[in-house]
Amino acid sequence: MTFSGNSRGISLTDVLQNIAGNQATGTLQIKGRQGDRFLRIESGAIAGFSMGQGKGLPIVERLCRMGYVEEKAVQRLMTRKKRSRKAASALLLEAKLISEEDLKAAVSEQIEECIFELLQIKDAEFSFTEGAPPSRVFGIEQRQLALKLLVGPILMEAARRNDEWGRINKIVTSERDLFVLLEGWDEFELEDLQAEITPYLDGRTDIGDLMGIVRASRFDLMKAICDLCHLGVARPSTADEIEGAARDAMEAGNGTEAVRLLQQALTIERSNRALREELAVLLIELGRNKDAAGEFATLGFQADQDDDHHAALKHYDHAATLHPEDLPLQEQRLEIVRKIGDTEKVVEVALELTDLYTRMGLADRGRELLQTCLEEKLLQSRSELLVKLAELELSVGHGKESAKIFLRLADKTLGKDEAQGLSYLRAAREGVPEDESLAERIESIESGREGRRRRRRRRLASLAATVAVLFAIGSAGVMEYVASRHLLDAMDGSLGGMDDPEAVQALSELQEMSPQIAWTPSGRRADRLLERLVDRKLVKVDEYLGAGQYQAALDLVTDLQSHLQRADLREVCVQMIARVEFEHAAWETLNRAERYGDKFSEDFDMLAAMTDGRYLDFHCRQLPKIKNLQARRAVLRALLQMDNPRSFAVVALCMLKEDDRQSLHLQREILSAASNHRGQGRSGNWESIFAELELAELQPETSERATEILSLLRD
Repeated sequence: MTFSGNSRGISLTDVLQNIAGNQATGTLQIKGRQGDRFLRIESGAIAGFSMGQGKGLPIVERLCRMGYVEEKAVQRLMTRKKRSRKAASALLLEAKLISEEDLKAAVSEQIEECIFELLQIKDAEFSFTEGAPPSRVFGIEQRQLALKLLVGPILMEAARRNDEWGRINKIVTSERDLFVLLEGWDEFELEDLQAEITPYLDGRTDIGDLMGIVRASRFDLMKAICDLCHLGVARPSTADEIEGAARDAMEAGNGTEAVRLLQQALTIERSNRALREELAVLLIELGRNKDAAGEFATLGFQADQDDDHHAALKHYDHAATLHPEDLPLQEQRLEIVRKIGDTEKVVEVALELTDLYTRMGLADRGRELLQTCLEEKLLQSRSELLVKLAELELSVGHGKESAKIFLRLADKTLGKDEAQGLSYLRAAREGVPEDESLAERIESIESGREGRRRRRRRRLASLAATVAVLFAIGSAGVMEYVASRHLLDAMDGSLGGMDDPEAVQALSELQEMSPQIAWTPSGRRADRLLERLVDRKLVKVDEYLGAGQYQAALDLVTDLQSHLQRADLREVCVQMIARVEFEHAAWETLNRAERYGDKFSEDFDMLAAMTDGRYLDFHCRQLPKIKNLQARRAVLRALLQMDNPRSFAVVALCMLKEDDRQSLHLQREILSAASNHRGQGRSGNWESIFAELELAELQPETSERATEILSLLRD
C-alpha cells in the first residue's frame, strides 16, 4: 500500500487511522513548513520518529531535561567514551545511568509529543511507502528499543489536546509570553506543576525559558499557566510592565535581555512607535544593525500607512544606512520618495538602488528601474539617469542601445559644454565601434569644424526665429480672438446641470478646441474649464456612493470616461470605477448582513476582515446607518484593526447615541488610541470633533456620554 496527498484534503489523523486499520508496515513522510518529518510504522503501530535524514531525535537531551538522568553524569560518561561507536542510549544503559524501562518510556513520551505537534499541521504533503525504512533516517536507539506505540490512544490524546489548545491559545499565544502572579496567589491550593512554575512568573521569564527549567512538556506547561490564569493566580504581563522590566535590564547592562523584553512588549502594543524606536536604538548599541534596520523599516511602513510620507522616509533612510544591502528595503524607500515627489531625492535613491541591483547581479532589474524613472515627466531629461542606463546597456552587451542614449546626451550638451559632449560621443563609440560616421563626427569636433558649422546654423536659426516671432505677434491677436469666441460658446454649454446633454457637448467641444489653441490664454482657460467639468461629475459620483446608488455612480463615471480624450483624466475615471466596484462588493456584504442577520453569519466575519485601507471611507460612511447590531460590531472591529485617526470623528458621534454594550466597548477601544495619534501629529479633524462634543456635553441627554468621549480623546 503506497499513497500520497495533502493534509488539506485528508487530515493526518485520518491517514494514521487508515494505516493502523490496515496493519501496514512502512514509512510515512510529512513535508511541511517546519521541514521533513518521518514516522516509522510496523504492523499498524508506531515504531519510530525522525526529524529528517541524519537527524533522528535528541534523546539524551530530553532524558536530562526531564530528570531521567543527571546532566553532569552524562557529560562525564560522554567524555570518557567519546571514541566509542555505540549509541548514546546504549552507553547510558551500559553505565546503568538509566534502566531500559525508563529509557523506553522516555523515548515513547518524546515520540508522542512530536506526533501531537505533527497532527496540528493543517497544510503539508505526505506520502506512505511500504517496506524497509530509508537509510540514515531513524536513530539506532529507536530501532534497538523495539517500540510499539498504538495509534488509537495517541489520536485520542491528540484530540483532547486539540480542544485544550483552543482554550490555551486564548491566553498563551507564544513561547515569548510573560506572566506575573496576582496578590494572594499563595492562598490557593495548586497542583505540583503549577506550584513549581509560580516562582518564575515574574514578568521576566518567558515560556521558552520555563521549558528549559521545569520538567514538563510544552503542552503541560502552557496548560498549567492557562489554568493559573483562570484560577486568578496569574495574568499576562502588560506592555507597561514589560517595558519597565526592559529598562531595568538596560540599567543593569543586560542589553540582550532588554531587547527580548521590548520585542515582547511590542507583540502586545504593535502600534507603539516610541517603544519600537527605543528598541531600534538599543539594537544599534548592541551592534545588531540588521535587526535595527528591520525595526526602522516597520516604523517607516506605519508612518506610510498614516500618509506621513516624510516621517516614513526618515525611518527608511535610517534603515538603509544600517543595512544598505537590503533590496526590498531600498525598493520601499524609493517608493516613499516617489510619493513625496522630491525629484532630486528620487534620482539619488534610484541611482543607489541601481548600483545595488548591479552588485547583486540583477542588471536587468536596474535597467527596468531606470527606464521607468525616465518615463516620468520630471525625470526624462536627467543626465545622471541616462548615463547610468547607457552604462548598464553597454555592460549587458546592448551596444546600440547604449550608443543611442549617449548620442542623445551629446546632442543636448554640445554647444553648451563641448568637452562633456565630446566625452558622450566617445562613450557612444564604445557601443558601436564599427560606426565610421560617428568616428568622423568626433574627429570633426576635435578639429573645430563642427563648432564653426554649429555657429553658422545658430545664426540662421536666430534669423528664422526673429521672422517667426514677428509673424506670431501679428497672428496671435487673431488666434486669441477666435479662441475666445470658441471658449465662450463652450462655457455657455457647461453651465447646464451634470445630466444636461449640453454639459456633455461642452466636454467634447473643449477637448476638440484645446489642442488647437493650447498656446493662447483662452486655450489654457479651456483646459481649466474641462477639468472643472470633470470634477463636478466626480462630485456627483461621490454623492451617489454616499446614497448607496452604486449602479448610478458606475453609469455616470463610465459615461464620463467614454467622452474623455486626455489620458490623465481617463486614468482618474479608471481609478474611480475601481473604487465604485470595490465599495459595491463591500456594500453587498453589508446589505446581506443587515437584511438576513444570523442566516449568513459569514458576512459578519467578512465585514470584520475588511481592514484594508481602501475600506476606511466605506466603513466611516456606512457606520451611522447600520441597524443590525452584529453588523455594526463587525464594522467597529474592522475600524479597530485599522487604527486610523480619520475614523475617530464618526466613531465619536456614533458613540453619543450608542446603547449596545459590545459596540460601546469597541468604540471606547478605538477612541482610546486618539491621544497617541494626536500627540504624534497624525491627521484627524480634532477641532471639529471637540466642538461638536462640547455642544453635546451641554445637552442633558448626551452630557455624560460626551464627557466620556472627550476624556478618551484628550487623555
